[in-house]
Amino acid sequence: MRNGKRMGATGTTKRARRAGVAAAALLVAAALGGAPSSSAAASAPLLQQETDTQYERARAALNRAEYARAVELLRSYRQEARNGRYVPESLYWEGFALSRMEGTRDLRQALDVLRRQLDEYPQAPTTADARALLARVHGELARRGDSESARWVYENTAESTRDRGREGADREEQETAREARRDEEKLAALQALMNMDSERAVPILERVVRNLSLIHI
Repeated sequence: MRNGKRMGATGTTKRARRAGVAAAALLVAAALGGAPSSSAAASAPLLQQETDTQYERARAALNRAEYARAVELLRSYRQEARNGRYVPESLYWEGFALSRMEGTRDLRQALDVLRRQLDEYPQAPTTADARALLARVHGELARRGDSESARWVYENTAESTRDRGREGADREEQETAREARRDEEKLAALQALMNMDSERAVPILERVVRNLSLIHI
C-alpha cells in the first residue's frame, strides 16, 4: 500500500515538473520570438530618423560649399537607407555637389548619378533640375574636349532645331508633358553650346545649320 502511494506521489511530482518545464519553455519561446520583433518595430522609427538626419547633414554641408563632404554623406545615406524617402533627391544633390567640384572625373561621376536618378526615379521632384544640370555638365565636358559630351550637345541641339521647325508647321499641336521636359533639356543643351569655346562650338553649329536646311517650314 505504501509502495502504491509512493508511486502515485512520484508520478504526480514528475507531471508537475514536466508542466513546469513546459511552461518555462513557452516563456522562453515567447521571450525569444516576441521581444526582438517588438524591439525592431520600436527601433524602425529611430533608424529612419537617424538616416534622415544624415541627409539633412549632407544638405547642410552643401549650403556651406563643403561639396566633398556632402558627397560622402549622401552616399552613406543611400547605403543605410536604400528605400529612404530622400534617396531620389540625394542622387540629384550628389550630382550637383560633384559638378561644383569641377574636376573632369567629378563631372563624369555627376553624369552617372544624374542619369541614375532620371532612369530609376523619373517622377522625382528634382527631375527637371537634374535634366538641366545634366546638360550643363555635358556642356562643360564638351568644352574640355570630351567627344562623347560634344556629341550629346550636338544631338540635343540638332533635335531642338528640328523640333522648332515642326512647331512652325503646326503651332496648334499641344505639347505633352514629356515633350515639355525634353524642351528644357534641349534649351540647356543650347546654353551649353553657347558656353563652349568657338574652336569646338563652330563644327557643331555647322552641323546644326545643315540640319536646318532640311526643315521645310
